[in-house]
Amino acid sequence: MSNITTAETPTADLTTAMDSLLHLETMLEQSGYDDGLRDGLALGLEEGRDLGQRIAIKTAREVGYYLGVCQELLESLASQPEAVGVVVHSRAAKVLESTKTLCELFPHTNDHAADIVPLLEKIRGKFTLATVLLKMPQLKFNLETNVPTETNLPTSGTQEVNGTQVSHDDANSQPTPKPDFSF
Repeated sequence: MSNITTAETPTADLTTAMDSLLHLETMLEQSGYDDGLRDGLALGLEEGRDLGQRIAIKTAREVGYYLGVCQELLESLASQPEAVGVVVHSRAAKVLESTKTLCELFPHTNDHAADIVPLLEKIRGKFTLATVLLKMPQLKFNLETNVPTETNLPTSGTQEVNGTQVSHDDANSQPTPKPDFSF
């Protein structure tokens, strides 16, 4: 009987060793998967945060542009004589007021419950309508052209941009388009 036991023991050890080697491959695969998942989640969180910040900055610039242009145009419309294009001025002023209100309602904090995409689309639509009513398509928002840099800001004076006179009070102010309300 002791021969049978000793004969079976090396075979059992060999089987156990082979099972360990086969299981080792599975263990290494699982370990690599776990490490990759952990590192991927950390990297994805970092990249997601970075992307979210960049999108938030672009969106804030766009909404700020619409708000600023609406305020300037409303002031310009208020200073125009009533006899020139009263109907157009009245309708444009209402659309600009509506756009300004929507811009002011835009969330200033990271509110997960707020659905900003439809609100942003509504702001864009109303602003486009206002520029069409005022026949000022050059006011359309473009991230690359509507963001002042030190190289594209004139120091002072006026210049013509797309047929519109643009004045600059000083080097630190953004260009303010002077609309032509003669219809």
